[in-house]
Amino acid sequence: MKPRKITIVAVLLVAVVIIIAVLSVLLVRSRSALETEQSENRVLRNDNALQATVITTQAFNFNRFNQIAENANRLNSLIDARY
Repeated sequence: MKPRKITIVAVLLVAVVIIIAVLSVLLVRSRSALETEQSENRVLRNDNALQATVITTQAFNFNRFNQIAENANRLNSLIDARY
């Protein structure tokens, strides 16, 4: 090979190595961002599950309170009717 062709091949080889290095760095960064987003997603899913439990408990408690209040009101009406 002529020295000029060797130089061109060497430059092309260096360019390919640089491109591979840049792509590798971009891949590592995107993986890191993906892992961060997945972690945040898991946290939000857990928060949603806890909120659903709280809302269910509150709805049950409100329903139970309404039943007790309705029963007390009915009993008060019966007491008032006797007097």
